[in-house]
Amino acid sequence: MDLVEQAEAREVAARACFTANDKDGSGTIDAAELAAVLTTLGLRNRLDGISDDDFNTVVSATLQQHDANADGVLQFKEFVKLYNAVCLAGASPDAAAEAQAALLQSLDDNTRGFCVATLSGHSHYVNAVAVAPDGKTL
Repeated sequence: MDLVEQAEAREVAARACFTANDKDGSGTIDAAELAAVLTTLGLRNRLDGISDDDFNTVVSATLQQHDANADGVLQFKEFVKLYNAVCLAGASPDAAAEAQAALLQSLDDNTRGFCVATLSGHSHYVNAVAVAPDGKTL
């Protein structure tokens, strides 16, 4: 499968995930629906023992980071960027969730397994992040 086909396949998968999780049919993903998305993609399972409150903090931070127009929900255009970030250019959702959980863990200074820092200094969406083999260096 070439890069164009991979991108098209990811968009189809993102649309299916978006539609399946837009429970109220609003055409957007709200915080509760995003929690279901992140759980479906395996993030909650990777954050072993995380409390509901801490997971909701992760969901809120994720929503805020990807909500480009700051309306409190994700339009499909915003969602697809999040989906692609999670699914890492063609990786399976399980592999992507492992990679994202490793990234969150590397940012976690209190061993609760969720993000406690936000990377800043960029003016557009971050399309990729490289984590060193030690799991601590971005």
